[in-house]
Amino acid sequence: MAVKSWIALLFMTGLMQAPGAESGDDLLAPFARAHAGRPLRFVAIGGSITQAGSGWVGPWLRERFPAAAVSAVNAGMSATGSELAMFRLERDVIAHQPDLVALEFCVNDQGSGDEQILRSMETLVVRLAGLPSPPAVIVVEAASRHGVDVTRHRRVAAHYGVPCIDLQRAVAERIAAGATWESLFSDDVHPIEAGHALYAEAIAGALAPFVERARRASVDAPRVLPSRLSRLPLLLDARLVPLSTIIAPGWGVRDSRPVWWSRFFTGLLVADAPGTRLTLTLPGTTLGLLYAMENGAGSCFVTVDGGAPRHLATGTRDGYANVMLAEDLPPGEHRLEITLPAAQPDAPGVPRNGSVGLGYALVAGAGPTPGTAPAPSEPSTALNALRFEPLPASAWSMYGPLPAGSGRDAGGAIGRAALPGGDARWTGYQGEGAWLNLGAAGPTMAYASANLASADDRTALCAIAADYFARVWIDGEPVLDLDRGHGPPQEAVLFPVRLRRGDNRIVVALGSGSGGFGFALSVSQP
Repeated sequence: MAVKSWIALLFMTGLMQAPGAESGDDLLAPFARAHAGRPLRFVAIGGSITQAGSGWVGPWLRERFPAAAVSAVNAGMSATGSELAMFRLERDVIAHQPDLVALEFCVNDQGSGDEQILRSMETLVVRLAGLPSPPAVIVVEAASRHGVDVTRHRRVAAHYGVPCIDLQRAVAERIAAGATWESLFSDDVHPIEAGHALYAEAIAGALAPFVERARRASVDAPRVLPSRLSRLPLLLDARLVPLSTIIAPGWGVRDSRPVWWSRFFTGLLVADAPGTRLTLTLPGTTLGLLYAMENGAGSCFVTVDGGAPRHLATGTRDGYANVMLAEDLPPGEHRLEITLPAAQPDAPGVPRNGSVGLGYALVAGAGPTPGTAPAPSEPSTALNALRFEPLPASAWSMYGPLPAGSGRDAGGAIGRAALPGGDARWTGYQGEGAWLNLGAAGPTMAYASANLASADDRTALCAIAADYFARVWIDGEPVLDLDRGHGPPQEAVLFPVRLRRGDNRIVVALGSGSGGFGFALSVSQP
């Protein structure tokens, strides 16, 4: 009981796995085997904190188990969370046949919804528990200067008897003893050498009692999993399907570049000619992409089963990005289409021409052996022929800037004034080019209005690059609501509009983010 109380006080571990089981009991089996001289394979998967920390406790495990062959694998991947980890798990963790796995995602999961986190964390824990030789699992709760919401991760951990190691508390205690945040961290979340040393010390301290208990514990009892927590289906067969092996007209293979993030790819499937298309057939209920980012690269349109296109801008920074494209699809084969835009003017808010590099398809719900192959059929839409024309900044009239919250949802008097029939006083925007620079970030907001003339009744695609939150109306009807994170401001968001013959009034409500304040909009031409 003293050991249990010490761990609970210092590290806020999870509580129960099932009736009669205690948090951390799964650690006893691999530790007992290591005491007997059998191998101990440790894998740490997480974001940049794990990547920089190299798992923290590999050397300590080697000291504690001198008779065992201890291996440590660093599966950290900067700027990724538990959602992508579901798909990485097979390649980056299970392939190493681990005996102990550390999950570090609390910091990078901060912007994700509760149900999404419950599903992804539960998927990781349950899939690992279902392996023929299931590893023990711990949750590492990295610290943040402003604190971290760990409730979703702790809920899953408590349900499955997984220990949670509270590094926020360990940091707070070290600061209370005289250290400063700056002596441990380079910014709000990333430890420097002293911070990583503290993390290693805290994790080792949480594991040490189980190392000692394993010398005398009986560990032969079979594991019984409790009922599921998540209301969403778990993605227990999620995996990365490499695209660099595909042969398709206009696409070629590029070996990974000599940069630090090349370790996450086995080459890239690359195209750069305007209008190039790729159609894949993929079995599954959930589809996504993991792709390369490179400053100055191009963009592409992505559709699933001919649905609404998604615009991916791959040239806003260096590195990589992932996107979930479709979930809860009916079981069976689905068509994923990637289309590079036709030749476009070089202007803000317009899909950019240039090279696009694809790494992996993210596939789940496919059964045991998903496949990928270019489909012979033509794309269901003519995305490769669309040409976008930017609306000149001088075509817009402005209402504002206004104090933040003053009618951003068009529910107040100010919001109603900006829509048709309102009495807002509009003034013409003074500026060149396509980007409307509305000044320094606030918090503030503004309305912009322009006319879209159409020779015929038609459906068009609009592309808006917004910094940062936006709502859009056509003739008073809402057509877009960007009320949450949507990537970098330079990444244009596509949305369909129905234009009638003649004049169509478009109104944009823009709310500032934490950086700049402005937008640009373009419209596909018939």
